[in-house]
Amino acid sequence: MILADLGRSLTLLTIPVSAFLLTITMNLLYVVTLAAGLLTVFFEITYQSYIPSLVERRQIVEANSRLEATRATAQFAGPTVAGYAVSLLTAPIAVLGDVFGYLTSSLSLFAISKPDQPPGGSQKSVWHDIREGLGVVLGDRRLRAIAATTATLNLFGSAAQAMFQPYFYGDLHMSVPEFGAAFGLGSLGGVLGALIATRVARRIGVGRSIILGATLSSFVLLLVYFATPSDAFLLFASVSFVSSIGVLIYNITQVSYRQALVPRDIQGRMNATMRTIVWGVIPMGSLLGGASSVLIGVHSTVGLMLVLSSLGFLWATFSPVRSVKDFPSA
Repeated sequence: MILADLGRSLTLLTIPVSAFLLTITMNLLYVVTLAAGLLTVFFEITYQSYIPSLVERRQIVEANSRLEATRATAQFAGPTVAGYAVSLLTAPIAVLGDVFGYLTSSLSLFAISKPDQPPGGSQKSVWHDIREGLGVVLGDRRLRAIAATTATLNLFGSAAQAMFQPYFYGDLHMSVPEFGAAFGLGSLGGVLGALIATRVARRIGVGRSIILGATLSSFVLLLVYFATPSDAFLLFASVSFVSSIGVLIYNITQVSYRQALVPRDIQGRMNATMRTIVWGVIPMGSLLGGASSVLIGVHSTVGLMLVLSSLGFLWATFSPVRSVKDFPSA
């Protein structure tokens, strides 16, 4: 995780440096995006696999809730500041915020004092590990349903979000600071979702919390289709706020359930497989959104993709996930 953070910091640093030297190009941005995305995969898979070794099993949900509350707070402040930073400093200079952010993250990770013992596991080939990870995820009906739910939300959600900027900037005439502020205000819902996720799971059960989070995160976004220039800012901020609550309830509950369900020795392989499935569809969704906008227009694409995304909860609803009451104790 430390190496991934340092790598992302150095990679993103090439953008403001290239802008200063007047050599920035789209090809550079493609390479930086690919490299930073690759490093993010390493960080995120390790991050989720590392949590169960830092805390006791009974503390996993609380740990994830606190971490997600921190993330949601940053997601509120980040886009809000970024919108104004881009306007005042230009986009390449604003990227320096990410550079310093990843450096700070790496220093924070250096401060962890608990010994890090690598989990046991096979010393066989990478292909063996891939097959084992697929077997864990696809061989369990609960994990398979969670993967399908998340993949559906991400596939069609990313297709809609790929069109959000042309939709809000072009059709609804929002400014960059307004879009950033609305996105940031909406992210405050994530703080609330992180704070109540544990209580919701205890009150209605783990499975129902997963379904509730998936439903709330997607259905409310359908209102974006009906936005007008006069109410775009307020509507987007409000809808994003409620959706963020659902996203955090869903993510905290299903990630904690997966971490408690799977033995530590195969956490990395399970998380790598899950992330390959649920994140691998995101670039596909972006391409789908772009292609669809050419065929039926930006506005229609936003509406269609949001409708399809809202159906993701059905995978979990018609699976054993629905009847899960508590997190596994062993």
